[in-house]
Amino acid sequence: HLFLGTNYDNVQDKITKGRAATVRGSKCGRAVLTEELVSIIRADARSAPQLAAVLGVSPSAIRACRNGQNWRHV
Repeated sequence: HLFLGTNYDNVQDKITKGRAATVRGSKCGRAVLTEELVSIIRADARSAPQLAAVLGVSPSAIRACRNGQNWRHV
């Protein structure tokens, strides 16, 4: 399925043939949070360490959700 060419050529070929998967949010196999939890995180007034302890994730994950670094589509 690959042709002789650069990586860029192969990526462009993949995109034009519709083989480029864009998996976001909870559909990603490694996701710990869900779209619902992200909405709750953004609305919750507790500090990142407090909320992280309740949800079982790191405080940096909470901050990334709140700052829009992760889960931008929510």
